[in-house]
Amino acid sequence: MEKLKEVEYSNLESKFQNLKSILDISSISPKRVSAEFSILNALKNEEELFNEFTTTIFYTKSHDGKLAALINQYIISKYFNADVKIVEIDNVDVKDRIKLKKSFGDFMQKLSNTLLEQDKEYTFFAPIGGYKVLTYLAYVVGSFFGYQTGYLYEDAQVLMKIPPMPIKIDLEWIVESKDLLLKLKRNVLTFNELSDDEKEFIEDNSFFFEIVEDAKDTLVTLNVYGDFLISDYLETKKLISEDVLNTIRNSDSKFVLEKILEMVKKIKLYYSSYEKPRSLENSIKHNFQWGFEFPYLYKGGNGKNVFRALWDYNQYSDTITIYKIWLNHDDYENDCNYIKNNSFNTNVKLVEID
Repeated sequence: MEKLKEVEYSNLESKFQNLKSILDISSISPKRVSAEFSILNALKNEEELFNEFTTTIFYTKSHDGKLAALINQYIISKYFNADVKIVEIDNVDVKDRIKLKKSFGDFMQKLSNTLLEQDKEYTFFAPIGGYKVLTYLAYVVGSFFGYQTGYLYEDAQVLMKIPPMPIKIDLEWIVESKDLLLKLKRNVLTFNELSDDEKEFIEDNSFFFEIVEDAKDTLVTLNVYGDFLISDYLETKKLISEDVLNTIRNSDSKFVLEKILEMVKKIKLYYSSYEKPRSLENSIKHNFQWGFEFPYLYKGGNGKNVFRALWDYNQYSDTITIYKIWLNHDDYENDCNYIKNNSFNTNVKLVEID
C-alpha cells in the first residue's frame, strides 16, 4: 500500500497536466480560490504588487499537499503573471513526536533559506494555512530575521501587517548551560539523569524544551524552537581578537553577544545553502560594497544600534574568526575607508569564546 502511495505521489505532476485543461482562469472568483491567492489579490488591490514578482509556497509531502500547491502555482502564475516556486517540506505526522520534531526543523530551515534569499524591503511574508503550530514557528523565523508578518481577514478581505516580535536571546544564559543544551540537542534524557540544578533550569525555561511524561519517568530534549535559535552558535568554534574582547567588555555585552549569535546563524545558513542567497551575501559580505575583498564585513544592527564586524569562516573546522567590531557608524565608515585604500592586519592574537 505504501509503495502504491509513493507511485501516486511521484506521478502527481503528470496527472495535474490533465486537470489544468478544466481550470478556467477567467471565471475565477478571488475569494474562493485559496488563502494564498486572497493574500496576493489583497496586495494587488492595495497596489503593493509589482507587475512581475516571485512568490514561494510551502507544502507538505503528501498527496493533498502537493496537489494544492500545484493548483495554486498554476492559477497564481496565470492570474498575476508571477513566477511561483513551490517548496516541499517533510510531512507533519502528529502521531510520531520524533518525526514531528524533524519535520518542524526541516520547515524552519527551508523557510529561513527562502526568506534570506529575498530583499526584506520588498518581501511580504504571510505564514498562512496548514497546522497552527507551523504558523507559529513561521512567525518565530520571520521575527528572528526582522520580517513583518501579513495576515488576511478572509471574510472581509482586510489585509493586516504585524511587526516582527523582538526576539532577544540571553547569550550568557546559553554559555552557562552549553553542556546541558548540547546533550539535550543530541539525546532524549530522563529527569532521573539530571542534577537538581539542571532540572530547575529546564523547568524555568520550558519554552526551549520538549518535555514528555513517560510511564516511568519524564523525558526531555531540546525542542525545535531552541534548536533553531541556538544550535549553530553552540556547535561553531568562535575566535575573537583582543580588540573585540575589549569591545564586549566595555559596551552593552548582551547586545553584542546577541548580534554575534545572529551573525553566526546567518554565516552558517549562507555556507549551508547550495545556491548562495544574494540578499544574505549583501549582509554578511558587505565588504564588497566598500571595495575590499578581505576580511569579510558583516552588516547588522536593529535600526537604533549599529553592529558591524570583520570576520572569516573556515568550513572544514567550523570556525568563525571575528577580528573587529564597530558599534559607532562614523568610526565604522572611517575605518572601512582606510581598509579599502590600504589593508587590514589579520595577524593578531585570538582567543576562543564559548
